[in-house]
Amino acid sequence: MGGVKGFTSASIITAIIISLFLVITSSYIALKLGALPWPIIFSVVLSAGLVKLFSFGKSKSIHEVNVASAGGSVGGLMASALVFTLPGIILLQQHGSDIELPSKLTIFSIAITAGLLGIILSIPLRKKYVDKLPYPSGTAGATIMKESGGKYLPLLVLVGVITFTLTAGRDILSLSAIPVPFLEQYGIFFTILIMPMIIAVGYIIGAKGSLSWFSGSVVGWLLLIPALIFIQKISSDIASQTIQNAGMGIILGSGLGFFVSYFLPRYKEFFQAMEYKGYVIILITASAAIMISSGVPILAAAIAVISLLLMIPIAGRMTGETNIDPLEQFGIFTALFIGLIYGLLGLGIPTSALFLIVFFIAVACAVAGDVGHDFKSAKILGTDAKDIVKIDIIAIIVVAIALPFIFDQVIGLFGSELFTPSMPAPQAQVVAAAIGGLTSTIAFIIGVLVALMYEIFFKKKNLMMIPFGIGMFLGLSLSSLLLIGGLIALWVEKKRKKWFYPGIIIGTAIMAGEGLSGYSMAFMKSLNINVNFFILLAGAIIFLILFFSVIKKGSGKLN
Repeated sequence: MGGVKGFTSASIITAIIISLFLVITSSYIALKLGALPWPIIFSVVLSAGLVKLFSFGKSKSIHEVNVASAGGSVGGLMASALVFTLPGIILLQQHGSDIELPSKLTIFSIAITAGLLGIILSIPLRKKYVDKLPYPSGTAGATIMKESGGKYLPLLVLVGVITFTLTAGRDILSLSAIPVPFLEQYGIFFTILIMPMIIAVGYIIGAKGSLSWFSGSVVGWLLLIPALIFIQKISSDIASQTIQNAGMGIILGSGLGFFVSYFLPRYKEFFQAMEYKGYVIILITASAAIMISSGVPILAAAIAVISLLLMIPIAGRMTGETNIDPLEQFGIFTALFIGLIYGLLGLGIPTSALFLIVFFIAVACAVAGDVGHDFKSAKILGTDAKDIVKIDIIAIIVVAIALPFIFDQVIGLFGSELFTPSMPAPQAQVVAAAIGGLTSTIAFIIGVLVALMYEIFFKKKNLMMIPFGIGMFLGLSLSSLLLIGGLIALWVEKKRKKWFYPGIIIGTAIMAGEGLSGYSMAFMKSLNINVNFFILLAGAIIFLILFFSVIKKGSGKLN
């Protein structure tokens, strides 16, 4: 793993700052949308300026920026592993289950061991996967660093601050949603959302992903729900819950189909790629011990750590080929398998234990997917891969320390909104449904079978089933805005290819600005701080002026 040094004090400080920032904003975005586009581009562009700032006037190298951005993106992925899984416990609590959230120490301990396993077990896969697979986000990040250096940083900050100010004002004035109630009599549930973040996500995930998402909402909420209401004569609430359960099934069935169609034909290749070293055993043992001390039965903990050895290479390869890492589904598969084993043995297993297992697997797979992109950009730019490993380890430790406190704050700030249209947290709902039970088991099973058959028997997949299932789950309000972003991406791809990367920058800046705004406004509200819009606007302008004085130093070509 040779190359030019990029592991410096400036890159370390930058990585820590960006990773913590992404923990906060990504938690908000993931709960709002049930999806989190790779934060790599945002991390790359912001790193270009911050590395210069923390170099105190010294020249910066492209390798320092690459290393800093690699460590920074870890925060977003680990945050998604947290909010995609553990909030499901709250949903079960709302339905009367006697289950407690894990302690801060448990969240930290599982996050740090799972995160470190995710990076260490990915090292031997580097040569096998990085040279052969595209890793789109890692390639895109490297391209931006090579071609433009920090020239996009002013655009990133400008759009981010404007979005922050406008969305904060929107929330102060309570203008985030405009209901359309007259459609409900026809079984159509639609709300006009004023959320630029969703359009940005549609652009970033692209036309295929956003169109698949929109198609799912159309099929579910314009066709199936009205049909159930008017033909089956059931209430609108039961009809919507039925379709949402079918959407959950499609999400899970797509993951199962991937295992059957993608993994099974390559199982020998996966096992041959696994190379173990002595220090891995220490982490595996520590992970099992932590789960056992947290209430996971010994057999279940053993199966979980063994399953992880299989899940890591699958996550690494899947993200390398598709840019998708369904991390919570890897955890669900493991939990369902363990539940099946315990059922066959006539043993009981606590629901809380299954949640911890899902969280453990999700964190490791999140890191494994992210580090693959990091290795790809290092390969393209000639950055020392050892520096990537070192910075990721530091970021994982820092983020693991922060996660339990951020989670506690997120629950405090958004607990009353969780699992409502304003904060649906669909991934957490899927985890809760798989572990704790469903409203409509038949609809869920049908969804699983439909997606499973599609993934296995359709070689040309014009439709992406995971976004399709999320669209069925979340409905038309989100998907209509995603469609706008996807159509913009399609037009840019066909007519204005040079605008593609600036569009990604604008999209990630919008997401960061709105994510920080939503989180900040909720935090200030929890402290009973009455924020006047004009004061907020003035503060944002001052911040913009000050920050641009720093950006002048950080922009320009990299050395």
